[in-house]
Amino acid sequence: MDDLKFGTRSKRGDWAPNELLEPAPIWLFPPNPKKLLKWLPSYFFPYNLLFMVSALAYWQLVVPDAAVLQTFAWGWSLKMLAVNLILAFLWYQGWELPLYVRRRQGNRFKYNHKFPADQQSDVFWFNKQTLDNMLRSLLIGVPVWTCLQVLMLWSSANGYIPWLNF
Repeated sequence: MDDLKFGTRSKRGDWAPNELLEPAPIWLFPPNPKKLLKWLPSYFFPYNLLFMVSALAYWQLVVPDAAVLQTFAWGWSLKMLAVNLILAFLWYQGWELPLYVRRRQGNRFKYNHKFPADQQSDVFWFNKQTLDNMLRSLLIGVPVWTCLQVLMLWSSANGYIPWLNF
C-alpha cells in the first residue's frame, strides 16, 4: 500500500494525511443511520473484537472468584501483577518488533520519518527511547494499573461499588 495515495511527505520526510480525520458517525449530529451502519463493521473488526475477546478471556482465566477477592492477599494480587506484566510486554513487543526493530513497514504512514533507535538522546534512560518507554511502562505503568485493578476488584467483591454480572 502506497502511503502517498493518502497523504504527502514534507521536505524533512514527515508524512501527513490528505484528509482531516472525521469523528465516528456515532458522534455526528444530526444522526446519519446509513453512514452509521456502513461504519459499524469496521468499528468491531478487527481490533475491538480482539479487545472484547481478550477481556473475557482475562476475566475467566486470571481474575479470581469474588470470595477470594473479598480479602486482600499477596497471592492473587501478585499473580495479577505477573500476568499484567507478561501481557503488556507481549502486546507492546508485538507492535515494537515488526514496526520499529525489523522496520517491516518502513516509513509508510509513519508521521515522523525518524526511528527512535536512530536518535540517541540523554533525556531517556540509557539514552534509548524504546528501552525508556518499555521500562517506564513495565516498571511504573503496569504496577500502578494493577494496584487500581486490585482495589477495584476488592471494592466490588465487598459491595463498595457495584458488581455486574451477565
